[in-house]
Amino acid sequence: MVLAQLLPMAEQLLEKIHKEPSAVLKDEATVLHLILGKYNEYSASLLHKDPKSLDIFIKAVHTTEELFTGMPSVQITALEKVSDFFQKQKHIQAFKNV
Repeated sequence: MVLAQLLPMAEQLLEKIHKEPSAVLKDEATVLHLILGKYNEYSASLLHKDPKSLDIFIKAVHTTEELFTGMPSVQITALEKVSDFFQKQKHIQAFKNV
């Protein structure tokens, strides 16, 4: 699973953001957003199997700094993943009720 391979990088970038947000490069912030994009219904089992995966996701949810103008905070990107999941579930349930 790709996400499992990317977790160490995500963890390092989140640590860097917490220690010195101004030192984070735009490319690093973009990479972190892309890694968070790998959290989806297919990687959900990893959250259960690998506690570190869940810890990293929770840390992302608590990362509120806006690093660059026009780029959402890491928190917003993480919360969008949760929102996407619930929206999909809502559509699936509506389809079942038809």
